[in-house]
Amino acid sequence: MNRQVFTIAIFPTEGLQALKSELFDVVFVEHDKLLSVLVLNIPFTKEENSIRLNLDLYVFHCQIRDKAKVKVHFHFALGQSFGITHPHVKWFIEQYLGDSATAHAHAPYREYLDILRHCDMMLNPFPFGNTNGIIDMVTLGLVGVCKTGEEVHEHIDEGLFKRLGLPEWLIAQSVEEYINCAVRLAENHK
Repeated sequence: MNRQVFTIAIFPTEGLQALKSELFDVVFVEHDKLLSVLVLNIPFTKEENSIRLNLDLYVFHCQIRDKAKVKVHFHFALGQSFGITHPHVKWFIEQYLGDSATAHAHAPYREYLDILRHCDMMLNPFPFGNTNGIIDMVTLGLVGVCKTGEEVHEHIDEGLFKRLGLPEWLIAQSVEEYINCAVRLAENHK
């Protein structure tokens, strides 16, 4: 099988704290038009890095990677991941995702926005809620996938997607549907 190479990256929301003191995350996919590489970026808040790094997150990423007909590589660059913290975060990520993941140290906000500026799609993390990330997504002209749920913050994400007029299939009702939507969007990101 001839497979395109896709890269998935996770990046911080450092700097957004100065604009608004809410917690937010987002998953973005970047397409480098020169290299034909798709990059998925998931930023995490500075305050909640260790909480939001959880096994479920990696299991879902592994499933997306394994189901996609394109090769994926995850890049994590978390806010406040530097000094003594970064080697541990890097080790933790590699334990679950192996060589299909790269952990990047903390990046300044302007670099984060520059990365997002080149993105093609977004995967909304759950169950955290992602109002600010969705705003970043539409500001940059991106489309994405979210999962709705019983939690208010998950349901708000669904409401925002509907209000923005995004197709209903981008709003997953279950984890399985979320994974399938993510794969579908990654494979058909045009």
